[in-house]
Amino acid sequence: MQMIAVEDDQLALLELQNAIHRASPADALAVFSDAADALSFAGKNRVDTAFLDIHLGEMSGIHLARELKRRNPRVNVVFVTAHENYWQDAINLHCSGYILKPVTDRKIRDALDNLLYPEHPQVRFYAKTFGNFDLLVDGRPVAFQRDRAKELLACLVDRCGASVSKRELAAQLFEDTCYSRKQQQYFTKIYGFLIKSLQAVDAECLIIKQPNSYAVDNQLLRCDAWDYLKGEPEAENAFRGEYMNQYSWAETELYRFQRG
Repeated sequence: MQMIAVEDDQLALLELQNAIHRASPADALAVFSDAADALSFAGKNRVDTAFLDIHLGEMSGIHLARELKRRNPRVNVVFVTAHENYWQDAINLHCSGYILKPVTDRKIRDALDNLLYPEHPQVRFYAKTFGNFDLLVDGRPVAFQRDRAKELLACLVDRCGASVSKRELAAQLFEDTCYSRKQQQYFTKIYGFLIKSLQAVDAECLIIKQPNSYAVDNQLLRCDAWDYLKGEPEAENAFRGEYMNQYSWAETELYRFQRG
């Protein structure tokens, strides 16, 4: 989970930083004394939880919370303040917590245990599509027995979890080749190589097979392209105009990533 802490008093910021580290040492934390710097960070990185002082000089913590939520509606906002009279503002913003100073490890832990949007379990399977296509399992790229098997998976990832018929997949893989019995047999071999490659890394669960159609399970798989299409800041910043470069058919899909 990526967290930020924003407090314009340096001593108070240090105390807040230390309390968060002690309460949740495994999570990433970025600290800021300036609200504009925090917003800049949030524009380039997904922020899951924000601990905000309310009095921040030029920009109030209330204003900062609104801007953070505009970028990510599911961000958890926890106000950290010496004042009790901002409860209504916090409720209106659907904040996840309201900590009265002095800050303690226990107050931070209680807030993290009761987040409005708790952290989802870590996804083991990740499809990288910007640049060249790769499937990562636990952060490591999968070695496929055949290049065509890897391309078949790329075709399914490109469909974002939608079911695709064997005929459609064959047309995408083999392009201008006529759909024949021989081609069907070749497709079956490729699919077998794909399953064997996935079984080697305990990832065969990614494929949903129906009598004559295939799909990837988008509940198990995360993908940079899918994150981009959902407006995730990290994915938007990672896109450089390249999508599955090694496949000619992917060039026609670039229109989906155009903004404006």
